[in-house]
Amino acid sequence: LGTRVRRAWEALGADGVAFDLHDDAPDRLADADPDQLDQVLWALLDNAAKYGAGSPVRVRIGRDPDGARLRLTIRDGGPGVREEDRERLFARFARGAEASPDGGSGLGLYVSRELCRAMGGDLVLEPPEAVAGVGAAFSMLLPGESAHEG
Repeated sequence: LGTRVRRAWEALGADGVAFDLHDDAPDRLADADPDQLDQVLWALLDNAAKYGAGSPVRVRIGRDPDGARLRLTIRDGGPGVREEDRERLFARFARGAEASPDGGSGLGLYVSRELCRAMGGDLVLEPPEAVAGVGAAFSMLLPGESAHEG
């Protein structure tokens, strides 16, 4: 996953926004459709760069406690998601209180979650305490397997 994340970030061309990738599961492979995975990564990284108020975008790849799924979390240090927006953020055409800098349609998170679910995973907005009240963090949960099994 780390290589795909880095490629997506470089393709995004978010000049002036710092990027940090920490991969705690380099020996794991995501069981995911590559095109769908790239689409979700692009949407999440783009959102983090746009709504992060110029703060660094931090990505962490790890395993869920049960070890069966990979967890890829993309975090920014922007204003975060208002409590009243949290429940509806994944609905069609929903947008947070902040207007999209590019006039987006409000479909990105809805489509991204549906793609993650179609791949046997999910997309979640982490609770505010997980980001210490600063920014937003979205986690992709995907089935994974050892890169050494065969």
